[in-house]
Amino acid sequence: MIAVIADDFTGAAELAAVGLRYGLNPEVQTQLTPTSKADLIVIDTDTRSRTPNEAATEVEKVFKQLQTMPAQWVYKKVDSVMRGRIATELTALLTASNKQKVLLVPANPSMGRTISNDRYFINGRPLNETDFANDPEYPAASSDVLDLLGKSETVTTRVLQSRQPIPTNAIIVGEAETKQDLQSWAAQLDNSTFPAGAADFFAAILESKGFHQIPPKQKAESPQGKTALFVCASRSHYSPKAVEEAQRHAIPVSKMPSELLYNYEPSDKLLQQWTNDTITTLQEYSKAIVTIDQPIARNPALARKLRHHIAVLVENVLSRTSIDELFIEGGATASAIVRRLQWTRFFPCAELAPGIVRMRVKEKQNLYLTIKPGSYHWPKKTWRFT
Repeated sequence: MIAVIADDFTGAAELAAVGLRYGLNPEVQTQLTPTSKADLIVIDTDTRSRTPNEAATEVEKVFKQLQTMPAQWVYKKVDSVMRGRIATELTALLTASNKQKVLLVPANPSMGRTISNDRYFINGRPLNETDFANDPEYPAASSDVLDLLGKSETVTTRVLQSRQPIPTNAIIVGEAETKQDLQSWAAQLDNSTFPAGAADFFAAILESKGFHQIPPKQKAESPQGKTALFVCASRSHYSPKAVEEAQRHAIPVSKMPSELLYNYEPSDKLLQQWTNDTITTLQEYSKAIVTIDQPIARNPALARKLRHHIAVLVENVLSRTSIDELFIEGGATASAIVRRLQWTRFFPCAELAPGIVRMRVKEKQNLYLTIKPGSYHWPKKTWRFT
């Protein structure tokens, strides 16, 4: 069994879908289930927004649980644009695993996300000049990779170019602009090195171990449910574009009451009103897209509050009506919803596009959940369901 420790839900699903692409039987879990028969288990620790101490404690606990199963090897999934408590979590895993070094390759060249000359670029633009500079919780104030990585109190951090030797007792960020760079880093892994990074590096490691991509299962490629609820409420500039695209496909919008945005205490009355509007739309059109549709300040507390409102809305809707397909945009939003619903095990069945994953839910057998990171596009096939 291969194991992955991810710090958010969409990242966990993305890595599970890579496993699916390479012929593995993957499962995403929010609580480790030792009885699972999957040959790839991806654990979402939900640590990106936790304090450094909480994040370190959680990943160390999960790693030790995996050793009892045991996992053949463990990969640490980090955000591809390096948000979160990366240095803290990697330091904790380095200690818990008794490895000598960490090789971190967070670049995703297939998505235009590259690292060169110690800096992070998206389609050739420095990270801090992209939409990620406006992230409400982790605004990218720099494109310098070591700034993004964060400090480790006990371990040296360095950036190396492809094919440079990896020193011991260090967290090394490997520069990568091409698939060949990823393959070169994968070839340098040994038993003393803890691998970490994004989806492209995980795929390169699988290939280095002899795995090959397999044709996708066409019957599960596109959503097929009759009733669908879309949740598009991330801070990415892709979110309003997704709403516009949905409207072009005759999917009506259920907007959050504007009063909920700034009320300090959650309003049950307003949430009930929003629930009623969403259910009425679903009953009339068999589909609806819920969105915030308000300008949002860069405020982490407000972002968490809005995720809570969204999660309560989805819980209320599912308690009163049945849906076949649930689409969620954004890792933090998806995590808030599945944890509110107490869903813990997910079985990927299709990768609609890289990072965009359709899954069965163990606790909700007749529903399919499709999620994507906020910074990825929804593919056109998303809107084509019957």
